[in-house]
Parts: sequence; structure tokens; C-alpha cells
Amino acid sequence: MPIHVDDGMLNDFVAVNMTLATQAPGAAQGPINNLVIRPGHENFVVGQTLANLIRTNGSAIQARLDEIGTLSATRGQQLRAFMALTDGAETLNEMSAAEFGSRLPAF
Repeated sequence: MPIHVDDGMLNDFVAVNMTLATQAPGAAQGPINNLVIRPGHENFVVGQTLANLIRTNGSAIQARLDEIGTLSATRGQQLRAFMALTDGAETLNEMSAAEFGSRLPAF
């Protein structure tokens, strides 16, 4: 049975991964651990809670976003390598036995 790979779908996955790789680690306003939250009023509990969470967990959140960016870039590169490998397999799959034999090294 011939090997056929849906290159369009894999290219879509590569594009999504590469987008995540560039957008997850940083935002237009900079790293999340540098984000300044102004809760509005000292009695606005939800705002105070969010400001405290960002202040105490911002570095851990940013580290995780950086990891997601790195992993996404790696996955995109791995998919590109897989596509190159499967392109080679598809080429071999379409070869006749005689053509394949002609490419073997002479001993």
C-alpha cells in the first residue's frame, strides 16, 4: 500500500507551532513578570488578588510560557524533518524495482 502524507495538514501544524513559538514567550507589553497591575482601588479585592498573583507567580508563569515557546519551535522543526523523510519514502514507493536496483551501490 502506498505511503501518502497529507503535507497540507502538516504544514498547518508547523505554522501553528511556529506561531506559538514566537507568541507564547512574549507579548507586546513585555514579559508577564514585568506586568504592572493597578487594581483600581484598595477595596477592589479581585484586582488586589490578581495584582498579588502576578507579583508572586509572574516569573514562574513567564518560565512556563518560555518552555511552551521552545517546545513549539522544536515540534515545528520535527514536523518539517518528518515531512522531508516521508517525501523520500513516497519517492521510493513510486520507483520500479529496476530503478531502485539501479541506485544500489555496486559491490
